[in-house]
Amino acid sequence: MILKLAREELRSRLRVLAMVSIILFPGLTFSLAAGPNGYRIAVPLTVALLVVAYNQRTTYDDDKARGLPFLRSLPISPTEIVCVKALVSATVTIVYTGLALIATALCVRFIPGHGSPDWPGSAVAGLGVGLLTMSLTHAIYFRLDAKAVGTLGAVMLFAAAIPSLAVNSAVRDAPVVRSLLQTASGATNWCARNPSAVAVIVGATAVLATAAGWAYAAWALSHKEFL
Repeated sequence: MILKLAREELRSRLRVLAMVSIILFPGLTFSLAAGPNGYRIAVPLTVALLVVAYNQRTTYDDDKARGLPFLRSLPISPTEIVCVKALVSATVTIVYTGLALIATALCVRFIPGHGSPDWPGSAVAGLGVGLLTMSLTHAIYFRLDAKAVGTLGAVMLFAAAIPSLAVNSAVRDAPVVRSLLQTASGATNWCARNPSAVAVIVGATAVLATAAGWAYAAWALSHKEFL
């Protein structure tokens, strides 16, 4: 039953999956090209943004079509519903991580001076952050609604734009901003020197946090009331 529902949901989401990919792929490639040797940060960040954009659309569609009340009316538990969402989320995250790595390969091939990415580290970080974002988004959706997911997406886009705005404006000379940029630069350099440690830390953190997110999502769905 779980596999069948996951297959049907993924099939119904193919249009959204493709639409988000086509619309955001140019911006994804541009963001990766913006900073040399920044792939370890850019890849997971862009995967997270793709995931949030995908979930904004799908949760809105679910709300409109009353998808959750329909699923709750079936003879399956909230945990099984979350398992369906998790399987679909894992597939979507793998697709978007692959897309981010393709964009990275294009940057490496056609833009001189942008370094050589750590492919395993970038892939692990992208998958980890993508799955974590998926579980967080669905936990928020199951607890609240699609509007809350939209708010999360807006906050993430604003947060992603802050570094670029700070670097390209007079704000960069402020002591607090300078300190933050230096800290970010130091963290990036440490990551570059310790790719294996970064992969282990990010992977372990993502697994634990993702499991906690899905567990909370199951709890929230079991306590959610539908009008």
